[in-house]
Amino acid sequence: MPGKRPLTQEAFDLFLSNLDADRERASERYLELRRSLIRILEWKGSHTPEEHADETIDRVCHKLSEGVVIGAIPKYCHAVLNNVFLESLKKPDVRREEFDEQILSRISAPMTPEQDGDERLTCLETCLGKLPTEQRDLIVSYYQDHQRAKIENRKRLAERLGVTAHNLNVRASRIRERLQDCVRGCLKNS
Repeated sequence: MPGKRPLTQEAFDLFLSNLDADRERASERYLELRRSLIRILEWKGSHTPEEHADETIDRVCHKLSEGVVIGAIPKYCHAVLNNVFLESLKKPDVRREEFDEQILSRISAPMTPEQDGDERLTCLETCLGKLPTEQRDLIVSYYQDHQRAKIENRKRLAERLGVTAHNLNVRASRIRERLQDCVRGCLKNS
């Protein structure tokens, strides 16, 4: 993130010592806290829960290094997490938007990789092919149509699957993350 202050080892050590005086227990508590933050973010529908959890912890580390006294670190982290998540909703996620557009264009006007010549499309096609049929069908259905028709389509899809719209978004987000990781790996290997 541009303008983000780097986290120093001293700030992180101070964070750990505030979790527990014993370094081993502090490390365990840190991992538990991070997993908890990630689970909350996934539940909220964050597209980058690990990044948001790390940003939350970084901010708390910076506060501690600035001399702010924090009583209950986990509780404070949860409050900061809400701010980080709300801020993320205000700024566009360019990577996700680009990927969403690739999926949408692939669904709207499928092309063979030879016609397009784009390595990313080739990787996307390969990665879509690796998904279980149910997940592939869900993600393809999720990105069908545009604007209002897309909203109506997602409502119908949620009803058909017997889930809430939020749960549908979380499922699609997880599949999209898997696809993104697969595409990144494919591009690195090509």
